Amino acid sequence: MTNKKTSIALIIGVLLFIAGLGGIFSGHILSGIFMIISSLICLPPVINFVEEKINFKIPNFIKIILVLIFLLIGSALDKNNTISLKENKSIVRDTIAEKKIIEDSLKNIKIALEENKKEKIWENTTKAGALYKTHDTWSKEDCENVVQNKIWIGMSIDMLKYERGNPTLANPSNYGNGVKWQWCWEGFTPSCFYGNENGIVTGYN
Repeated sequence: MTNKKTSIALIIGVLLFIAGLGGIFSGHILSGIFMIISSLICLPPVINFVEEKINFKIPNFIKIILVLIFLLIGSALDKNNTISLKENKSIVRDTIAEKKIIEDSLKNIKIALEENKKEKIWENTTKAGALYKTHDTWSKEDCENVVQNKIWIGMSIDMLKYERGNPTLANPSNYGNGVKWQWCWEGFTPSCFYGNENGIVTGYN
């Protein structure tokens, strides 16, 4: 019976040792190490050597408990290590994402600075740019159109005055739906423009 138990223990020990080596080579280092330690407890030559050194016969149930304890410790540590690796991967991903955000932000800042530089050059070297600096409510497109003496529905009376000077005639009228204006310039085509109290041109002829 003793030989049978010894043979079983030897088989278990060898299997645990092989499994431990397999765990180490597959990347589960901690669980593999503790599995090998557990295998040593099962191997009769090893446990006999220990018992001789401590001069104490270790009961089989204690050997089983020790094996289970080492296996559980190895499994727990390996699990924590796996979690740690996942966390590290997550940190790496977050770092890469943050790096991209920073790079994109720097790129946008560079573009904004270049656009601002171009705008300053435009303001300081063109007639439309000079007009834009002194008229906060006019867009860049408005200023470009004004210096080219263009006319369009939606332009303001002030833009027309900049192009043509003050109108020769400015007639208000009110037929019950608010004040309407007619502005006319002699010697220009078209000569008359129409709009509301807000000074926005709604038509011309």
